[in-house]
Parts: sequence; C-alpha cells; structure tokens
Amino acid sequence: FAAQISCTQRRLFCFVPNYKNGHGFHDHSAASLLKSRSKLSDIAGIKKKKSSKGTERFESDEDDHNCGKRYEELATLVDSLKECSRKKDLHKGTQIHVDIIDTGLVEKNMYVGSALVSLYMKCGKLEKAQEIFDKISNRDAVCWTSLIAGYAQNGYAEKALECFENMKRAGFFPNVVTYVCILKACGHSIGACEKGQEVHAEIVGGGFLDRNAFIGNALVDMYIKLGKLDKAREVFDTLQVRDTVTWTVLIAGYTQYGYGEEAVECFQMMMEDGFSPDATT
Repeated sequence: FAAQISCTQRRLFCFVPNYKNGHGFHDHSAASLLKSRSKLSDIAGIKKKKSSKGTERFESDEDDHNCGKRYEELATLVDSLKECSRKKDLHKGTQIHVDIIDTGLVEKNMYVGSALVSLYMKCGKLEKAQEIFDKISNRDAVCWTSLIAGYAQNGYAEKALECFENMKRAGFFPNVVTYVCILKACGHSIGACEKGQEVHAEIVGGGFLDRNAFIGNALVDMYIKLGKLDKAREVFDTLQVRDTVTWTVLIAGYTQYGYGEEAVECFQMMMEDGFSPDATT
C-alpha cells in the first residue's frame, strides 16, 4: 500500500481518524476543515507562494514528520477496513465508516473507498457496496476490481461481466486480480463461453499467461466449469508457469466429469514434474 501512494497523495489526505489508538480525530481543526468541504489545498495545509523567479509553487505547512505520521494513520485506517473485510465484521466496519463519513475520505480517497466496497461486498451488502463505489470520484483499476470481485464472489456473474465492460469503457486496464475474478464469473454464467474466450484472447494478448500462475489456473478452471475439458487441457499444456493448484484444478475437472483414468494419469505426471499434492489434490 505504501508504495502505491505518492508524497503528494500523502499530504492530500493526512487528516484521518486515529484508529491505532482506538479513538477518533486527534486534530479537531483538521476535522473541521474536512467537514467544511474546503479545497484540497486547504485540507493539506498547502499554500501557493511566489518563488524568486516569479513562478507559482506549492509549499506545505506540515513538516515531513507530521505528514508521515498522518499518512501512517491513513494506512492504518485502510488496514482496519481490510481486517474487518477479512473477518466479515460488518459491525466494526460500519462503525469506522460512520466515523469517517463526513470527512470526504470515502469520496476522495480511492484506497479508503475501495476498502469499504470490499467490506460491504464480503458481508453480502451489495447495494451498499455499489452505493459507495458510485460516490468515489477518483476511481482506478483497484476500485473497479473490488466491485467486480464482489459481484463474482456473491454469485452475480452477469453483473460482474457488466461492470467489467464498464471498467474498460471508462478507460481502465484490467489487472491480474480483475482477470481472475472475471474468469470466475464466466465459469458461473450460463452462455458465457464466448465471453470467456474473448477474455482469454485479451489475457494472451497482454502476455499474462507467460508470467502468472493465478490467471492460468483461473483460465483452466473456467473452461472446466463450462464443460470444455479439451480446451482446458489445451490451455494447461501451453502454460509457461504451473503450480500445484494448476495440476489440482485439471485433476478435479477430470474427476468431476467421470474421467478417472485421465485424472490418475495427470496425478502421476504431477508427481513426476516434482509437484507435491495437497489435501485437495
């Protein structure tokens, strides 16, 4: 998370609730600034000043120590929301949301917004997640992926596919997680084989299969879910990167459709290639 935020972004949203110490705003004047919907430059304590050459420059009133401290609190806030999402702790997550609802962070900070979308999706509150997403003003691929993943995980494959198309129309490029989620959606959507093949072509064109086992595993699994075992095996044979999961997905597919001999053969090949089976295998 830290590597994804520039110094400027740190300064823009440095006034956040201090959840590390278990209470709310530690700087009431900062809270007032946020609540009054001041300009971002005012929120960050940044003022325009004239340089010696007469050109405008920006200078922050906050020193690096304070900025770094408040940035850490922002990271802590996002981590707290992620922890609530992991535990499906809707009560605590909603409390955090209520605490920051008047600060503008949800709408103006993509990391906070995305974390809230994921939280509500994990807790099955799809309408609330969509409501939060719609309020985020500076969405990125992560925000879209949080929404797509939520719909896919909750069984709304068609909605996930719709959001995927909207994401691309908005000019955002899918990442590894986006593709894994959309392949899952294709595998659970009736009549989505053609769409799955389109996504497959995108993945190949982007070179993702050359370096990432997660997408390869999801692709093999999608074709198995669609009943296309020959296509699943074809994809498997062309993968540059495989792991235990890749083999297990293929073995499970053969077993599911009653191809016991092929499943045993794949298991033996897996062992010969030096992969150790796990409990699922």
